[in-house]
Amino acid sequence: MKFLLFISTFFLSFTLWAQEVHFTASVNQNEVALNESFQLTFTLNTSGESFKPPVLSENFKIYSGPNQSSSMSYINGRISSQLSYTYLLVPINVGTYVIEPASITVEGKSYSSNPIEITVVKEKQQPQKQQQNNRSQQRGAQQNQQQENNSEALSQEDINKNLFLRLQINKNEVSQGEQLVATYKLYNRLDLTNIEGQKLPDFVGFYTDDVQIDQNNNSSRENINGVVYQVYTLKKTTLFPQRSGELELRPLELSATIREREPTPINTWFGPRYRYTQRKVALVSNSTKIKVNPLPGGKPANYTGAVGTFKLSSDIDKLSIKANQAVTLKYTLSGTGNIQLTELPDIEFPLDFEVYDPKTNTRANNPSGVVSGNRTWEYLIIPRVAGEFEIPEINFSYFDPSVKKYKTTTAKGYTIHVEADENAIAAGGSYSAAKHDVQQIGKDIRFIKTDEIELSESGHSFYGTVWFYLFIILPIIIGVTLYFVLNKYKELQADQIGLKKRRAGKVVNKQLKTAALLKDEGKQKEFYEEVFNALTAYVASKFTIPLSELTKAKIQAKLTDEGVPSETVQAYISLMEDCEMARYAPMSDINMNDVYNRAAELIDTVEKSL
Repeated sequence: MKFLLFISTFFLSFTLWAQEVHFTASVNQNEVALNESFQLTFTLNTSGESFKPPVLSENFKIYSGPNQSSSMSYINGRISSQLSYTYLLVPINVGTYVIEPASITVEGKSYSSNPIEITVVKEKQQPQKQQQNNRSQQRGAQQNQQQENNSEALSQEDINKNLFLRLQINKNEVSQGEQLVATYKLYNRLDLTNIEGQKLPDFVGFYTDDVQIDQNNNSSRENINGVVYQVYTLKKTTLFPQRSGELELRPLELSATIREREPTPINTWFGPRYRYTQRKVALVSNSTKIKVNPLPGGKPANYTGAVGTFKLSSDIDKLSIKANQAVTLKYTLSGTGNIQLTELPDIEFPLDFEVYDPKTNTRANNPSGVVSGNRTWEYLIIPRVAGEFEIPEINFSYFDPSVKKYKTTTAKGYTIHVEADENAIAAGGSYSAAKHDVQQIGKDIRFIKTDEIELSESGHSFYGTVWFYLFIILPIIIGVTLYFVLNKYKELQADQIGLKKRRAGKVVNKQLKTAALLKDEGKQKEFYEEVFNALTAYVASKFTIPLSELTKAKIQAKLTDEGVPSETVQAYISLMEDCEMARYAPMSDINMNDVYNRAAELIDTVEKSL
């Protein structure tokens, strides 16, 4: 279909085809007059990031730029994309100047453009023939404009009937954590030539997983009330609601270009012919609300938030080893549901085992809107003493939305035989006692006193006086107080997760102080990077999430799930996006003082909300 040639513009954000990378610089003219403007364009034939332009302000005035634009075309069954950065420049002095290469990063690799030579003259003579051509082009443009003004356009009602967006969901009522699929489709019966994405929907309150759309098979026909439409899927996303209540799926907004035929033909040598004009129209899909039911009561004690259908299994590499040798224990959870968000319940390993934090790996696929896959936890265990030890079986509980009940899957336990380490004993190594055998032995023998004894006169004894009882009670009070204080301190130190949460505010304040110093020194890029890292590190420390797993979507979902007001969450994400943008392309409407104050206020607001 012809429309497939143009719809690919919208999918720039979703589909990239492998191709050789080319990053080039070009100008619309290499010789310009003093104070005459010219256009400088850096073009990349794929998507990239971290664009670094050359220094231009020494020889040119920058009237505009960098103006970023992107496009995608579909030709002969192949999709190609293009990213460009455009400047409008005016030379300052006469002479010959070289515009140095720019650089950009594509999939972690840096690419540089070619240098451009510009010759600046006092004034440039325009050939007479070119002047005549320019005047002819101007007259032609005026005639075309007049014809467009005289053409008869389709009414808005006709457009709404024949070209519209529609949001479809496979469920309108789910349980918290249960997956559903939202699909945005375009229905068309007009001569549609192009569409451009203006505003993609944001899914507040949901964890999302986009479904990859096959561009070669993205056209179908659908009959609605006897009218057949050409249908294209624009966006398809699997959603996992993170909180209960009524959540809204917001609309998708696009700008579409349609071709209209003028009502009056023109006479040519080949007979009457019609002219066509281009017209832009705004399209907005419907929105819808999802009812999210809270999970029922009676949750198992080991329930960690899994919703779907799952199976847990375990595997160990050896059951008989020597002390101080390593064992690898692996748990695998497979099934369908919010597998990316699942965690294992606590495992009670033997006290004499040294257990390292598990290595976690998730493999999830979503070919049609149903997320499935597996998640593994790999533990490295080192027994330190000889003996027979039991690793208990694990019961993993999940909520099955199809039957509205909690279910349990079990991974088997293991008996490990640990022999003494003869090599360590032969080398004179110290004996390692089992932790459960270590106990303190009280001293039950009192030595006979051999030195002189002081005697006191009868009737003048310290016993029974107020000071006697005070000296007895006071140490007890001090001892009990110290006992509770020390125990509380040990609990707080042992609770590393809680400790990180309590220190999250101090950590981010320290980073903001560093950002303030960078601000005072005028180091813009380093300042915005430090503020961005501070906002990310705060969420990581507060909710004990590894920095490698944090995305803006996950930060938004976590803050929302923890009850932070939606306007605060949006402001938090917006500030992160501003910092991220300002790191690579400084913006005149963002200043460091404003960003610093917003960051400090947002951290304080979130801290109070939690």
